[in-house]
Amino acid sequence: EVDMISFDTLLRPVLCANWYQGYYSVKQVDSSNEGCALFWSLECFECIQDEKEMNDFPIRDLFPSSPPVDKDDSGVDMSSWNSKNQKDSREEDMGWQSLHELSHFLSKHPHLQETVQKALGHVLQLVTLTLKEVPNHGNIIGALQRPPKIVVANTHLFFHNWAGHIRVMQLLVSCHKLDLYRRTQDGDKKYPFVFCGDFNSAVVSGGVRLLLQRSVPPTHGRTWKHLHSFEWRKEEFEEQQDDGATSSLSSSTRVPMNDDKLQPPPTLALPDTFPILCSGYRDLPPFTHYIQGYAGTLDYILASESSSEEPFGFRPKRWAPMPSARQVRQHVALPNEGMPSDHLSLVCDLEYTSSNNK
Repeated sequence: EVDMISFDTLLRPVLCANWYQGYYSVKQVDSSNEGCALFWSLECFECIQDEKEMNDFPIRDLFPSSPPVDKDDSGVDMSSWNSKNQKDSREEDMGWQSLHELSHFLSKHPHLQETVQKALGHVLQLVTLTLKEVPNHGNIIGALQRPPKIVVANTHLFFHNWAGHIRVMQLLVSCHKLDLYRRTQDGDKKYPFVFCGDFNSAVVSGGVRLLLQRSVPPTHGRTWKHLHSFEWRKEEFEEQQDDGATSSLSSSTRVPMNDDKLQPPPTLALPDTFPILCSGYRDLPPFTHYIQGYAGTLDYILASESSSEEPFGFRPKRWAPMPSARQVRQHVALPNEGMPSDHLSLVCDLEYTSSNNK
């Protein structure tokens, strides 16, 4: 997560001078200068010559298409729409049953659908990196012990503390896109990946549960608590800083989750074909974001594991220590004179694994 000025005047010139390559992706909202940046070491990976290979995708475009509400009365050709989406389902979404259930669910909640598919401008960065040859390593790192390429994904998700249900949806469709992307780079090869960023999701959130436990049921209160009470108001969010779980709305509009007239949320799950994820920190840190009134982990480095279905993967090797809450409180909160951001950096080393020698 970075603004355009910091990228152009600080990150890009400094990192490029130190043999890194990278790119910036701006949020897809009017007059935004905020976005995401992704860099990689040219000592480890080949230089990318074509900027078209530095991809970014608006997350709102990753949501499954769904028929308009009351389409039977709208004159839409139902047979054509169903045929197209059944074809997309067979060719792209095999195993991603939750996407179809999400599509149906959003069609019953037009305001939520408008929010996630039109209003929010978050982006997903995706890039395929080719590993450089490692000379003179003999049997330590052989050609069969590491992949020829890896995929890296980076994002920054919606911040509002009443929007856990939106973030879990953003993560589901991002994982789907990541999986499709890595499977279509070189034939049927499945490259391992690192998925990182500011997910604005606490460790106990539905978003992190989806990524690490692989499913979020409709009864998961932390995820769906504000499903029927959160409402997007553009003018409100333009006045707020996108800085974590610090804003709130009136609870006067809250609707009970057990109201029979409301469409219940679906179970959101990652399919068996999606690899198991591990954290770059073996034990997730107690916080990466610390401000007055809130402290929690919102940022993550996750990686795919190798398995019988995944020829290559990663596992955590070592990770940088994090400051204690006491150290932060000496300066009240973040940012401060010793820690210049309201989020702490995560730094870890991952090592390659293969299903032949895990």
